[in-house]
Amino acid sequence: MVQETSTDNKVFRDLILNDNVDTLDKVWKNSVNKYDDKLCLGTRQVLGVEEEHQFDGKVFKKLNLGSYEWMDYREAYQISTNFGRGLRHLGQEPRTPIAIFAETRAEWILAALGAFSQSIIVSTVYTNLGDDAICHGFNETEVGVVVTSASLLPKFKTMVSRCPNIRHIIVIRDQTDNKAELVNFDNNRVSVNSFYDVVELGATHPCSASSPSAEDLAIIMYTSGSTGVPKGVMISHRNLVATSATILFLRTFDNQSDMYIAYLPLAHVLELLSECTMLLLGVPIGYSSPNTMTNLSTAIKEGQLGDAVLLRPTIMCTVPLILDRIYKNISEGVKKKGKVFAKVFNVCYNYKLWWNLRGFQTPLLERLIFKKLRQILGGRIDMMIVGGAPLASKTKEFVRTCLDARLVQGYTMTETTCSGTCQILGEVTVGNTGGPMAGMEVRLVDWTEGNYRITDSPNPRGELVLGGDPVTRGYYKNSNKTREDFFIENGKQFFRSGDIGELRPDGSFRLIDRKKDLVKLQLGEYVSLGKVEAQMKTNPLVDNICVYADSLRKTFLPQQLSTCSFSTFISTHSIGLALNIRYRKRC
Repeated sequence: MVQETSTDNKVFRDLILNDNVDTLDKVWKNSVNKYDDKLCLGTRQVLGVEEEHQFDGKVFKKLNLGSYEWMDYREAYQISTNFGRGLRHLGQEPRTPIAIFAETRAEWILAALGAFSQSIIVSTVYTNLGDDAICHGFNETEVGVVVTSASLLPKFKTMVSRCPNIRHIIVIRDQTDNKAELVNFDNNRVSVNSFYDVVELGATHPCSASSPSAEDLAIIMYTSGSTGVPKGVMISHRNLVATSATILFLRTFDNQSDMYIAYLPLAHVLELLSECTMLLLGVPIGYSSPNTMTNLSTAIKEGQLGDAVLLRPTIMCTVPLILDRIYKNISEGVKKKGKVFAKVFNVCYNYKLWWNLRGFQTPLLERLIFKKLRQILGGRIDMMIVGGAPLASKTKEFVRTCLDARLVQGYTMTETTCSGTCQILGEVTVGNTGGPMAGMEVRLVDWTEGNYRITDSPNPRGELVLGGDPVTRGYYKNSNKTREDFFIENGKQFFRSGDIGELRPDGSFRLIDRKKDLVKLQLGEYVSLGKVEAQMKTNPLVDNICVYADSLRKTFLPQQLSTCSFSTFISTHSIGLALNIRYRKRC
């Protein structure tokens, strides 16, 4: 999918494709040599925290925020290199893993880059996983060093006894507690140091670098554990660099004007790859969070500006939940202005949508109405990549129309290092996941049990199988699952996705089913409908049950099975499920 070209894009594609830059360590060194004193990583100052009490008794923390402070490439490189040396001084050997268990911020990516400089593997775990899943990730990789944030440090008080291999905990301090004491553990087995203490340790105890090779493991990325304990996906340096190469084909990147806003979890492959690609291209990265992104975000003090308004980003990766919030904020703002304004807005919205779908612009409406809406995200958003879960067509059309952003969806996964299929930038159709990304091979394979075949008419259907350099080598310490899902053909690695796709006449794919009885909800979580049914059937009042979950909605009205059916809604961690239960009437 070659769309646009630029000098920098072509230079870097040539470097990667000719194997001159085949590890993230080389990518980072190349970028530092090229950009040196250019802005690299930006973090917004937190001047203080205030508590806001609601009438219902709830208390919200509101941040008193300042401006963004930036480090250039030279400074960032020095910090990351010294951190890697500090890890070696703590006893960490090359090609052994450490874990990063922290929220997205500049120190996260600096810690990873420092580890890569010494061929140290980085294991990542989602911060919202339960204690059992977190301990499983730590124990399976046998990590002795964990990098975490101050807010998560107390969590280790309850877990450290279950993770006997952990010897060192490195803490990224919150901006509001730089002088606060670190949490100590009641034993001599675990030492606790701050991130910059380890950086200083590396500066005063230099050691030679141990650079990785392309086939060396870079990341062991743990998934959310949809059907059991999380699985660790083994991602090599070659996998990561190959995906960065595919992203270079999506758009022209201009490091003089582009700005990337980072807020998704770096433990997710989409955010990690996006930031690595921005570093490759010299595009500044400004850090944010879902709670501080817009003027209406929950942690923004009234009268202060959201992060996006200050950064004025041009590129962002997002998930449906964030876009749904933006959709809701705009809709509620329109309603508050009265019925007349709402009707006028709807007319303008439908008018612009109608013309946009036909390839035309509406400059007058843009200046009068939609320009103000674009300011929600700073007014310069050009490309939005949506991942993590399906995005509702209505939300996609609304965001694209109101914010005038080129919004694309794709079909990727951790096992393919965030490579797969992707829509062409600027595509206005909805309901498909685009065609294969550059360097990727996407096949459909018959699934006879589900009655899906590549000979189906009018469109071929079958299980999606993906191959190429971004496809990983398998699951960590799980050879059985690796053999089940991965295979090599003619020297190329392939992955069986388990998803059923349909090939459209224009060469794009549409997801229509899944081999396993799982549904992915709006927060990217998987729910096994079979397990829910099995549990509900144990109720003595239930005769039969049908469970249905819609990936595009939080809650929805169930279809009535019969006049004697009733509905039960279950909501857990923002997961909406509608259960239709046919029951036997009892006297």
